Amino acid sequence: MTVERKKFVPRSGTQFTEHYAELLQYDLELKAFSALRELPVTFQPSYPFSEELHEGSKYMDKRCPAWCDRIVMNEPGLKLVNESPLGCMYNMMAKGICVGDHKPIYLFFTVASTIPMTHLPDESLDA
Repeated sequence: MTVERKKFVPRSGTQFTEHYAELLQYDLELKAFSALRELPVTFQPSYPFSEELHEGSKYMDKRCPAWCDRIVMNEPGLKLVNESPLGCMYNMMAKGICVGDHKPIYLFFTVASTIPMTHLPDESLDA
């Protein structure tokens, strides 16, 4: 790898797109916040992607790729997500298209409602 001022060139072109799991051991930022939780990261680093329209899946060579974009929550929030009846998905969006240097991260889950559905809208009001 080559590191210079405003320049970062990895040895392998797939190090951050395919072999990123081994790099997660260096991702320690959340350790400073003991009350925050995160689901396991199973996606490549979300920053810094090229801002050129035709290079949406390529990293810029100005900074080391990193997991800058995250969804963190407290313990009750994590419990709610883990109890999702349909499971959950924590991933990166727009992997192949240009959306700027940060790729958006999403967390999808469902919440089971215990509130009875007795107050449905009255269809007669729409007439």
